[in-house]
Amino acid sequence: MLIGLLAAVSRLGAEIVTIKLPPETAIYKDAPGASLVNGQCLTCHSVEYVQMQPPLSLKAWTAEVTKMQQKYGAPIPTNAIPDIARYLAINYGAGVPADVAAPAPVVAPAEMDVEKMATVYGCLSCHKQDVKVVGPAYKDVRAKYLHDPDAIAKICDQIHHGGTGKWGTTVMPAFTAVSDADAKRLAEWIMSGDGAK
Repeated sequence: MLIGLLAAVSRLGAEIVTIKLPPETAIYKDAPGASLVNGQCLTCHSVEYVQMQPPLSLKAWTAEVTKMQQKYGAPIPTNAIPDIARYLAINYGAGVPADVAAPAPVVAPAEMDVEKMATVYGCLSCHKQDVKVVGPAYKDVRAKYLHDPDAIAKICDQIHHGGTGKWGTTVMPAFTAVSDADAKRLAEWIMSGDGAK
């Protein structure tokens, strides 16, 4: 009986089914802190996930972001939790109480050093300089494209459009909120070896 079942299954042929989802193009509301939230939150879920939440307080958003980090393993830097929660409370929640101190002025990614910018955009959540995490190590990216004259353009394209297949089956989401100039700075940083130390 088992042999007959196996023979029947083998005759049917096993087809590999692939499902290609459209790239995530929605981003969080353009407001102070959006770059940080786009970089940290879009790595794991869509904007719609946040939009469908009830209007949470700052305390509740802080608890949610902390839970994402501690329970679900989201690679959110601990010092970024208050800024992310504040952004979410103001833009997708109940606001921030008047007695809560205002945060330090937000520095635009273009004004940051490149490693800080890579943290804000969430690059360092999946990539490390010398070891594979979710995506390839930057030293491996640099080695792959070292003699390719189109390396910067190819890395920028990967940042903006994401994809899969170049480094295995792991999907890299599209980071559409990263400006062309910031993507170029990140690509140059990776190819310079500074991102691959």
